[in-house]
Amino acid sequence: CNRDSPAVYRCMDCDHNNVRCQACILDSHRQLSLHRIEEWKEGHFARKTLFDLGHVLYLGHDGAPCPELTQTAPRTAEEISIAHVHGIHPVRLRYCVCVGGPSHVCQLLRAGFVPGTPSRPETAYSTDVLALFHTLNMESGINMYDFHKSLVRRTDNVFCQDVPVCQRNRLYSSC
Repeated sequence: CNRDSPAVYRCMDCDHNNVRCQACILDSHRQLSLHRIEEWKEGHFARKTLFDLGHVLYLGHDGAPCPELTQTAPRTAEEISIAHVHGIHPVRLRYCVCVGGPSHVCQLLRAGFVPGTPSRPETAYSTDVLALFHTLNMESGINMYDFHKSLVRRTDNVFCQDVPVCQRNRLYSSC
């Protein structure tokens, strides 16, 4: 690209994981908020999240900010943890605030996320992770506790206590 930023980021989930600068990795992941990013640092690639890079997922307008976002709307994005097949991701999102627009729950569902609660969800689940749990539960009898622990381990096998859902909800004292 023609930016002055160093190309130090790559995506583990894109077909071609070329190293890119921060602006380019954010541009290419505008609607791919659950992809896993790595940063070249001190001679090796280290785990980084799109959340860490300032990514915001806009709901309701095909990835674009809502045209009604004005000074009357909240200026900060909401933070939510989303469980997906390869781990649990912190996601910063902005809902559509159009008059007569869909509810927050409806916007999450349209984006492929099932909210953990119907009011002010702090956790959501991708439809892919729910399908995976259903299959594993039917075929091998895995329970939700063990499935969640597996997702925590897939997110960060070394520092599992730092995984967002585990940290925020304190559901399980030892990850």
